[in-house]
Amino acid sequence: MTPTQLVNLWIANDENLYRCVMTLVHVSRSWWELEQGVRDLIDGELYVLTDDQPASVGTDLLSHAFNQVDFRDIAMDYWSEYREPLDYAYDKQEVSS
Repeated sequence: MTPTQLVNLWIANDENLYRCVMTLVHVSRSWWELEQGVRDLIDGELYVLTDDQPASVGTDLLSHAFNQVDFRDIAMDYWSEYREPLDYAYDKQEVSS
C-alpha cells in the first residue's frame, strides 16, 4: 500500500478522523480547500505522535511517509463522492427556479 492509501484507510476506519473529514467536506468551498484541511488534520495527528520524540530514524521515516501522501487524491475522492452530487443538485434547482 502507498502512504496515500494508508492515510485514506486510516481516515475511513477512525471514527473521529472520518467525522472531521466529513465536516471539512461540507464546509470547504473547493476541493483545494478540502485538500489543505485534510493535510492540516493529518499533520496534527503526526505532530501528536512525534512531538515529544527525539529525532530518530522512526520520526524521519514518519515525516518522509507523510511527505509522500497525495492529499489532492484523498480530497478529490471525498469531494467527488460527497460534494459534486450536492453541487449538481443545487445547480439543477437554480436552473429550474
